Amino acid sequence: MGIILYLVSYILNFIFTPFVIIYTLCRKWNTDYYFTQIAIATDKKGNIICQYLFNDILIKKDGYKFGQDGETISFVLDKNFQEKSLTLLGSGLSYILRKLKDPAFK
Repeated sequence: MGIILYLVSYILNFIFTPFVIIYTLCRKWNTDYYFTQIAIATDKKGNIICQYLFNDILIKKDGYKFGQDGETISFVLDKNFQEKSLTLLGSGLSYILRKLKDPAFK
């Protein structure tokens, strides 16, 4: 049942997102906060979707795991950065996000 719900939500998202973004831009010009919210939601979704891959390639075995509901990829990377449990690839991604001044990083 979960896979069917995912497929339906994915299809609806694919269909409606372009129209909703255009509608929002026409309705309200100051959309910085709106797009920041979308970015954070996408980040949280990515943490769930990519958890197995990210746990294997971005952190060491004893690191804080990806996949917890409500956490962003940036949050998990930051925890592992502090615990020094990032792989080389994880350190590179963490560096890029820090340069972009991702709000999840202090």
